[in-house]
Amino acid sequence: MNRNITIVALASFMLASCGPKAADVIVYGDVRTCDVALPDAEALAIRNGRFIFVGDREGVGKYFKEGRTRVIDHREGLVIPSFFESHAHYFVAFASDYYGFQIDYDTDNVASTLEKVKENYALARAEGRNCVFGNGWNMITFQNEGEPDVKELDAVCPDIPLLLVNSEGHSALANSACMKKAGIIDDEGRVLRDSIRGGLIEFDAEGRPTGLFHEQAATYLRLHGIDFNELLTDQIAAEVLERTADTLHALGITSYMDGWSNYFGTDVFPRVARRLDKEGRLGMNLGVSYEIESSTDNLEAEIEQAFSWRKYRTGHVHPDYVKLFMDGTVEGGTGFVFDAYPDGHKVGANWEQDEVAAITGRVNGSGRTMHIHTMGDAAVNRAVNAFEQAGSREARNTIVHVYNMLPEDYGRCADNGVVAVTSMIWHVLADDEAPFVYPFVPKETIRDMYPMKSFFDNGVVATAHTDFPATAGSPIDPFWIMEISVTGLCGPMDANVPFNPHELLTREQALQAFTINGAWQMHLEKERGSITEGKYADFLLVDRNFLECPVDSIHCTEVLSTWFEGRQVR
Repeated sequence: MNRNITIVALASFMLASCGPKAADVIVYGDVRTCDVALPDAEALAIRNGRFIFVGDREGVGKYFKEGRTRVIDHREGLVIPSFFESHAHYFVAFASDYYGFQIDYDTDNVASTLEKVKENYALARAEGRNCVFGNGWNMITFQNEGEPDVKELDAVCPDIPLLLVNSEGHSALANSACMKKAGIIDDEGRVLRDSIRGGLIEFDAEGRPTGLFHEQAATYLRLHGIDFNELLTDQIAAEVLERTADTLHALGITSYMDGWSNYFGTDVFPRVARRLDKEGRLGMNLGVSYEIESSTDNLEAEIEQAFSWRKYRTGHVHPDYVKLFMDGTVEGGTGFVFDAYPDGHKVGANWEQDEVAAITGRVNGSGRTMHIHTMGDAAVNRAVNAFEQAGSREARNTIVHVYNMLPEDYGRCADNGVVAVTSMIWHVLADDEAPFVYPFVPKETIRDMYPMKSFFDNGVVATAHTDFPATAGSPIDPFWIMEISVTGLCGPMDANVPFNPHELLTREQALQAFTINGAWQMHLEKERGSITEGKYADFLLVDRNFLECPVDSIHCTEVLSTWFEGRQVR
């Protein structure tokens, strides 16, 4: 054999074996990466679920192999990273379809809700269920008509616990059987417990509970008056998780932070999520939060229980968040604000600052993150004080919703690595809502309600969330939310006047909140959140360039396909 031919052949073999490996998928198109190092590209290549190339059309060609590589030429629209939903309650919304019923926010009033209770009571008795649970009543509608009292509730559900939670999740209506089971009253109707820390129990003129509970009192009724262990099976939880993933994929979302994973008082969702992930059926990144209630009489046990959820951790399940409710809602008059409400009342916080600091120190010290519901400026201030006092910048502790905050707290959030989970969806006020909102909120807060731009201006990492189903009829589509954040308007909510235009975002900032900032919040920015070589191939093909189209048509953008780790999931 000719020695020179052998050397040339060997060299050719070595060169081929050292060359680029063939891609599983190549995508051509207008790629917006959300990576500051390379903001725009013309093509990308994927192998084994990760981006192996992001760059120009010519450069990607070396990754093509006939018979192996799928090629997608997406000349219209954009290629962008898939979205993060940074705080919502899909498990709560979807699970109630199995063990309870939905009250329609837009169409159900008091009379129709009571009729639904009557129907579901008959169904529960026929099926041998031990309670009736409904979700979604409209606070404004019920206030205008007068909430049904316990006698009306007992008339349609006389002998098993009944609980009706409103659309925001901050108030609930309970019948006598539910109050008895929770230890609020005894069998004779005598009051056993007249207060719950962080909550409000409403009483009639004779000192009897009306059946209406607010904030942590409503939570207490749900956890102690309803037995979800019998209702929420592993099979139901699995179906809810898969339905959640399917719903999110249709919206272009592949990573989801669940805002209250022990809402039902069980560990069923992280436990089943772990199993589904092991079986390859989860289909998303899932952040799991354990909420500690301010009404607890054993804080140490709650902290240990929250920490025990780490056993459910997988590559896609992240049970690393401990949640607190610092306050309620400003519109509902239960937000912790520095200024008095228009009627003169003031409310306190659910937790003292030293308590929050002590919990934060333990949570961050264990490598976990605090996730705190903070609406009023005083609530935000207290949370930031606690983070500054005992927290870790690396933990990326979060403040969630943020109705308003003190100007000086923006810089403190940036200095302490605090992430603001923003309510971009609520940065709009329908024309017919103004007369309802303004009389109920402190006048000093109106100009700065639901900030957005201030976070970006002050170097605070801001992410986007819907809080679904507590959306009060607002759209949950990310492109609608981006349009709201850019215009302050929203067609479905009949808003014709831009709301707080000094807080509006650019389109690029809105996209950043949904992508790389969401990844940062979940400690996943090294693996996800941008189209970057080496990261997981989580991306979307959308039908138009929403970054340049007329601003009032951003919401028309459609997700053509959703990809998770190099696999098309929609």
